[in-house]
Amino acid sequence: MFAIEKYRVKIHVDKEPGVYEFEPISNTGRSYLCELCKRYHNFGENVAGYDYYDYKLGIPLPQGVDLLVVDRYGLFPFLDDALWEMGEKAIVLVDTKPTRFAMLCAMEASDGDIRVY
Repeated sequence: MFAIEKYRVKIHVDKEPGVYEFEPISNTGRSYLCELCKRYHNFGENVAGYDYYDYKLGIPLPQGVDLLVVDRYGLFPFLDDALWEMGEKAIVLVDTKPTRFAMLCAMEASDGDIRVY
């Protein structure tokens, strides 16, 4: 279980450390969650977002975070080993098509609250 509740948009993740893949349902807010995690990381929170643009810029995967959201992983599916290693200590949520990881998660977003379960 992981939560950030001190900002306008709260994040709740009901998962233990591991690598989870979002269900392949469009328009659920996965990219928004990734951007929020990037923003909250800049505020000093122990979360991070990582996307194709970070990959193309040569930015390494953030280390030592409790929550990592990887957006559009299907565009750069070359970091499997690093993600599995991070999943030993952190919650790693991956948006990818086609399916690559065994454990699935779902997401619900409403005004001011994002829940992953």
